[in-house]
Amino acid sequence: MDRAEYAARVPSVAVLTPFAFPSVRGNAITAERVVAGLRERGVRVSAWDLSATPEADVAAAVEAWRPALVHAFHAYRSGPLALRLARRLEVPLVVTLTGTDANHELLDPQHAPVVRRVLEGAAAVTAFDASIGEHVARAREALGAPFRRIFDEALVDAHERVRRDPADREAKVDFVTVYHMVIEGTLGLTASHFLLDYLRERDVLPGFVDGYGRIAADEQRHIAYGTEFLRRAVAEDPGMADVIRRRLRDLLPAVAESVAPPSDGAWDLLGVEEGELGRFGLNALSRRLSIVGAPLA
Repeated sequence: MDRAEYAARVPSVAVLTPFAFPSVRGNAITAERVVAGLRERGVRVSAWDLSATPEADVAAAVEAWRPALVHAFHAYRSGPLALRLARRLEVPLVVTLTGTDANHELLDPQHAPVVRRVLEGAAAVTAFDASIGEHVARAREALGAPFRRIFDEALVDAHERVRRDPADREAKVDFVTVYHMVIEGTLGLTASHFLLDYLRERDVLPGFVDGYGRIAADEQRHIAYGTEFLRRAVAEDPGMADVIRRRLRDLLPAVAESVAPPSDGAWDLLGVEEGELGRFGLNALSRRLSIVGAPLA
């Protein structure tokens, strides 16, 4: 069999990994073992190290190679590029969960939408331990429709618009509204405020309170950036105020559901009056919208 006939008959797999040999990182060692195992079985495999090669160069090389399947190690670090390539080449995507993507990024409000989008776009998802797969399944079941509306749909769609055309001013305003005003400035701010108050009043988990308190304080920088960006955008083009209001009116019902405790008696457990979380979040949002020049009323 000549080289051309071999290439035509033997399946080819493009492996994308956050780190590759000779790195001694866990992902690199695991990816190297899997690649070696596939080659032993006669599969043509090429691996790309995303820590060593720019994404644009990896994408060009994978597209030129035209694999029959794209395999991503780590849903968050390798998954987004692998998903784009699989869709562009119209081939299946396989994702291997390596640990931190399932145990950290999937639970992180900022990273979770990316992980979920990758997993939902995969033809197959593998894990080296059944407990990881069970953990991911539980995390998916725990998410309610309001959370999915904000994170899986609105945030992902807004980000995709900016990615497709970074010069689209309206798309950037829409993204900043979703991320900085709704997710960070309303949901995140409300959650941190009441959680930290609850723990401080009971004098429990002082280490967590100190660390999370620092994170919450740092989030104020992000919220301030979003507020100032939108203020300038509206000052330059008053029509952007309608873009902001349109997105907020679309998401506020989901936001209201997201800050409502999920069970009876939760208000008493939290030690706050019914509806207090929603009022706090809406007041904080309204103050920033006044600064921006796009009040809801």
